[in-house]
Amino acid sequence: MLKLEEQQSLGEACCTLSELVTKPNRSLTLDLIRREESVSSTHSQHCGKLTVHAEECFSSKSTADIILRCIDLESKDLFSKSDPFLVISKLVESGISIPVCKTEVLKNDHNPTWKPDSPLVIECFNFNSNGKHDLI
Repeated sequence: MLKLEEQQSLGEACCTLSELVTKPNRSLTLDLIRREESVSSTHSQHCGKLTVHAEECFSSKSTADIILRCIDLESKDLFSKSDPFLVISKLVESGISIPVCKTEVLKNDHNPTWKPDSPLVIECFNFNSNGKHDLI
């Protein structure tokens, strides 16, 4: 099993859902930024782009498919193409990121597209002070 701390980050990008869904084509391209590791440096390095596209699923209001893909990944293996996979993490209050799921490894692929099957479940509730929150 690959350990997250032993992996090299491609970079990070951040946006709000409202930024994405208010775009005419519901697509947003963000710069991936890799921050320098030294504490004294505030320098960041641009290391690619990430395009995010939102699509409403009309067949079911309770599920959404997210398809993640990369284009022209850097080759990390000596005699073959890279074997990419994604780790999706959540940031907790202490500032530590906790991995919540990992995609399958796609062998020898610089332009991977991962299946939209993820164990993530995101539910929206209406808050009630009695603790019996209603699923929206």
